[in-house]
Parts: sequence; structure tokens; C-alpha cells
Amino acid sequence: MSEPEEVGPITSAVYQLRRLVAESAAFRTRVEAEDAEAAKAQIKTWDYEDDPVELQKARPFACVWPADKFDLAQVAGGGQSLFSSGGDLVLILTDIDRHPDDREASAADFAGWVDTILLEIAAVAGVDDRLCIRRVTFLQRPLRTATKDEPSAGAFWQTALLIEWG
Repeated sequence: MSEPEEVGPITSAVYQLRRLVAESAAFRTRVEAEDAEAAKAQIKTWDYEDDPVELQKARPFACVWPADKFDLAQVAGGGQSLFSSGGDLVLILTDIDRHPDDREASAADFAGWVDTILLEIAAVAGVDDRLCIRRVTFLQRPLRTATKDEPSAGAFWQTALLIEWG
């Protein structure tokens, strides 16, 4: 998958977080991707299909897009101004329920997957040309959606994280 053009700080942050998720061994293993480049196909940016049947077929996957906070601030002036940028991104991780007959094992499996991805990202964030991450918080805690709630989607887990970068 070729990288779209990074025009500025917002597009760069979105594609850099996608890169970090794709580099996670835990993510690559779960989505059965050979390498980070192949894993990017399972990371939606900006938007994603919202048909429950199509989403069920696509799981596991991740989504990355900008959140409400963004700033571009001047840090030095003079002959040439220097600006610093930062803001928030949304990272959604979703997967099928891998233990439908054991709720505790199901929750532990999904939470462990999310934990491992976050720890792998934290280990390399800000290294070389990778996105510098300041903080990660929940927008939505890990939740399981039962088939009775949305039968066509099947049972699945999902969490939404707010990623502060800059």
C-alpha cells in the first residue's frame, strides 16, 4: 500500500500513527499480515465502511483519524518563523470475540491485545522519525457488543483511544 502524500502536520500525524500500529507485532499477528506494509491494509484512515456485515468480515482492524484538538504554534520568530504542532488522534481497535463461551477469557484476550499494541508503540514512539506520543487515554473503554445488539455484526470487541501527539 503506497503512502498518501503527507501535506502537513495533520496528515503526517495520521499516517505516522498508522505506521506505528502497523509496526506492532501484536497487530500484525492478529491481522495475519506478513509485514508492516501488509498490515496497513487493516488500518483505516479518515473514515471506514459502516455496514455491519462488511465490518464483521473486516475484523480485526484499526482506524486512525484526527480528533478535535490540534494546534500549530509559533515557537521562534525572526527571519524565519519556527512552528511546533501537536494535537489528538483517535485510534480504534476492534476484533471479533475470540472466546464467545467465556466472557472473562474474551475480555482478557482483547485487553491483552490492546495492551501489547500500546506497549509496542510506546517503545518506539518518538524514535527516529516516528510520531512523538505524549499521552494515551480512553475515549471508549473496551466493550463487547453482543450479537443480540447488532445481529448482523456478530459479537465483537472495540475500544477507542485518544492519542495526544506533538
